[in-house]
Amino acid sequence: MSVTWFTWIFCQLLAVITLIKSVYSGGMVSNLKCTVQSEDGELTTQVCHENEGYHSCFTKFTDGKLTGRGCSNKKFELSLTEKEICETFQDTVKVEKFCYCTFYLCNRKLPNSSCRRLHSNVNLQSILLLYPLYTMFRF
Repeated sequence: MSVTWFTWIFCQLLAVITLIKSVYSGGMVSNLKCTVQSEDGELTTQVCHENEGYHSCFTKFTDGKLTGRGCSNKKFELSLTEKEICETFQDTVKVEKFCYCTFYLCNRKLPNSSCRRLHSNVNLQSILLLYPLYTMFRF
């Protein structure tokens, strides 16, 4: 019984810390980390400092193909339901789409590109909040 309560308390504390940290880092973009894609396609991560002009991460698509990722100086506010904001530019030769997001590694490569919209820190927080209920009521 004590292990269950310990697990429950630990998970609750972890969820609160994660929630506070994500809310705090949302206002302090200096701690934002983005996936960066080099010209040869190699992926690395980079801290994007607000004092260097970075406010978000970007993912670039050219004619529907993913062609770049990195830190962006684009500054905007997301609503509670938005995970990213996208802009499309078209000329006579190509169509470029830039998507911007503002949470930790939000432009990272996911196995299925359709999963990208579903990913957010909220999912992790939901799991952390629901796990104690699972441990208390499992049979």
